[in-house]
Amino acid sequence: SIVHYWYLCWLIPFSIFQPRLSMLWISVSSALYFLTNYYADTSAYWHLPIWASALQWLPFFILLGYEWLQRNSFASKLSAAEPVDGYDVVIPIYKDYNILKTCLAGISSLRTKPHRVYVVDADSAQPQSVDMSGEIQVRWLHSELGRGNQIARGVKAATSDVIVVLHADSTLNQDSACRIIAYLNANPESVGGVLGQRFDQGKVGLFIIEILNDLRAVFGSTGFGDQVQFFRRKAIKQAGGFPSIPLMEDVETSWRLRKVGALGFLDAPVISSSRSWLKTGFFKRLFTVLSCVARYRIARIRGENNAEELYQYYYKS
Repeated sequence: SIVHYWYLCWLIPFSIFQPRLSMLWISVSSALYFLTNYYADTSAYWHLPIWASALQWLPFFILLGYEWLQRNSFASKLSAAEPVDGYDVVIPIYKDYNILKTCLAGISSLRTKPHRVYVVDADSAQPQSVDMSGEIQVRWLHSELGRGNQIARGVKAATSDVIVVLHADSTLNQDSACRIIAYLNANPESVGGVLGQRFDQGKVGLFIIEILNDLRAVFGSTGFGDQVQFFRRKAIKQAGGFPSIPLMEDVETSWRLRKVGALGFLDAPVISSSRSWLKTGFFKRLFTVLSCVARYRIARIRGENNAEELYQYYYKS
């Protein structure tokens, strides 16, 4: 007897509850079955060529096996995760203090306030133009230049159960913190994740970047800093600490954390500034980002650390 793909297609809608790259692949590659109509019209019998079956099922089973191994690893390492009840925010900044005012105002409007906000500056002194009074406790820290170095300084100082890394040019929604706490308490096997991101301008190119970033976070468990990363403080310690590197710290953090536990995508996007994309040019910046990630990945496989080299390349591009 033959099992046709449409016998099982009723299962596909349930994949939205636990998105997996394996299910995405089998859904897309099922289009190959339309080849049977062609062969039915042009040959003696109805069939699907072997190459098409291999293209559909081999990647599916490889991805499924990889996901199964990862899931077993997550369950064994985080079975005793404790409930969380508070969070700290870490904000790296360098001289652009006007956007910091807007960022802090957004934090003040959150329904669930952080225990403390750590603003980590690579400049020499706290600017007088930034008002640190208000409903939130703000602590000013100093660090060497480089976003990863600055965030690592803030993460080391944080004391709450959860740490949220927020770029100064991003604005949280009022329920962002509530979503993070509720998600971690409902998913003890998860070590953290990202909220998601939308740009402040609705251009087509930026929309494509938003979609690609979401897909990478959902199916690749790799988040970017613009998507607002959050994680359990104990988990980042177990993963070896937050990487004190000037660039690629968000990617490295994701890769470290996913060895400890599952990473979630909350689809509760923050609003991020599009100025860097518009200033540099869409295609030039896209190439720069993709090339940095690829070069960092290759160097990491070789056991090398090229973050400083990429930092120089990134900010000269």
